[in-house]
Amino acid sequence: MFERLMASIMEAEGRGRMEDTDSVAARGDPGLPAATRTRVLAIEGNIGVGKSTVMDALKRRYANTEGVVFLDEPVDEWRERGFLDRMYKDPSCKPQFQHMVLMSLAGNLLKALAAEPRPKFIVMERSPWGNYHVFGRTNLTGDDLEMYKYTWENVLKGVPAQLDVRYIYLAASNPAHLVPRLRSRARSEEDVVGVDYLTKLEAAHCDGWLADEPNKRIVDGLGEADAVLAHVYRHVCEWMNELPVA
Repeated sequence: MFERLMASIMEAEGRGRMEDTDSVAARGDPGLPAATRTRVLAIEGNIGVGKSTVMDALKRRYANTEGVVFLDEPVDEWRERGFLDRMYKDPSCKPQFQHMVLMSLAGNLLKALAAEPRPKFIVMERSPWGNYHVFGRTNLTGDDLEMYKYTWENVLKGVPAQLDVRYIYLAASNPAHLVPRLRSRARSEEDVVGVDYLTKLEAAHCDGWLADEPNKRIVDGLGEADAVLAHVYRHVCEWMNELPVA
């Protein structure tokens, strides 16, 4: 699994040398052209790989860019309501939790798409498209998984088909390196999360759902923070510049 992942990262980097953070920041962005289709960028990856850090950096960078909307994964709300704690402590809660997560992600996306004027570029922290493949198939089995898949398929039928969806996958070739990150952010609910579970989630990303996805870019999420952000900025700028002009 991880040999294939690292080969994919090296191939992606081979398409062009990445700029360092200072040069990317100094260059600035050309601005977002008008679009006929909303492009959705999902920041995907394992628990603790740095998705929220990337989201915060992109919010600062594009704070004044018209037509860009950010959708955070509402983990704080799940924690406040005790959902995350119950999911980890009581396995019988996992089916309800996965349905709740799916509805949270899809609902926030649909709300953003219903806004006037409609956004040109939506950046999501995780997405409904990968929810079944990664967390559904990792956490559920049997009838629970079958019912969740049915819900997932029908929810996605309600998402506009004309969206242009892209992915940035923050890869963790050695999931054991994520454990210190989880402990340092001190979410008590995640104390039970170990290497075995993180390894399963990583495999669900890189060997399963995203393995043959053409509209993805892979970034080494275990790299130095400045390098990770420079890679992400490059891909986001590339995709923004591709948007058609009205």
